[in-house]
Order: sequence, then C-alpha cells, then structure tokens
Amino acid sequence: MACINGCKWKGNKLICGACQKNSVGTPVQAADMERASRHEPMAKKESTGCHTPCRIRVHSIRKHLTDPDGASIKAVLDGITKAGILADDNASIIKEVSYSQERGAEDQTIIEIEFE
Repeated sequence: MACINGCKWKGNKLICGACQKNSVGTPVQAADMERASRHEPMAKKESTGCHTPCRIRVHSIRKHLTDPDGASIKAVLDGITKAGILADDNASIIKEVSYSQERGAEDQTIIEIEFE
C-alpha cells in the first residue's frame, strides 16, 4: 500500500512520509502533548493495534538541525498508537527507539517500524 506522499509497507516495516495518515488512509490527529485534567478515572480502552514487539527508527531531515537533547519523539510514539498501528507504546511492545537527523532542503520525517 502506498500514498501519494510516500507512505508504504516495505516487508514488515511501515515507512511513513509526511502525510499524517494511517495505514487505511484516514486522517490522524496529531498527538496531544498535554492531557486535559479530569476528575473521573480514565478507563483503559481496548487496543486495536499490533501487539507484536517492534523497533522504531525516526529519521528527521531538516533545514536546521536540533540539539540532540532537544529531539523528542514522544508525539511520534503517541501518534502511532493513536492511529491504531500499535496497541500501546509501552516497553513490552516497543523494544528499541532510535533517532537520527540530517540537513536537507525540504523538511520531512521518516518513521520505520520493524516487527520481530
């Protein structure tokens, strides 16, 4: 499966360009960095994503590089989970996360998920 922005499955990896769409082509809302405060307990929602352990690589191409300690992929992991690609973003599912970056003329983020 591929979209016009370059998202595609390659073997057991989902390689995602900058289209902000999940594997079935529906728009995905960006992950919220701050949760709304609530007074009632939050019920655990039944997960629909993959429970298979995986490794995630995020490669960022930017006009201006970030400081290594300033690069955060929390929103990426939350978005992958919210899109239903992964069941959860806990350590039993996500075994390893790596981040790399390079300079480029056009900003883009490449996300690779390798399932065990």
